[in-house]
Amino acid sequence: GQRSTALISSGKLVKKKDVAGLGIRDLRLVNVSLLAKWRWKLLSHDYEVWKEVIVAKYGSDVIGKRNIGVVDVPRTAS
Repeated sequence: GQRSTALISSGKLVKKKDVAGLGIRDLRLVNVSLLAKWRWKLLSHDYEVWKEVIVAKYGSDVIGKRNIGVVDVPRTAS
């Protein structure tokens, strides 16, 4: 008589509704795309107020022109 949680595969979660899915966006892909967008903005825009705030809080290392695949980002970077 105990109730159990119904489990569903993540593949079915992210499928569109018209192909028998639930239509939920893949949050990992959304997160990666948003992080890439902010990285591009940090590297391409000069002299923006919001960029100065980021540098003041986290230091200039967070904006350094690094390779995306390299894992030498400072621990203070969020």
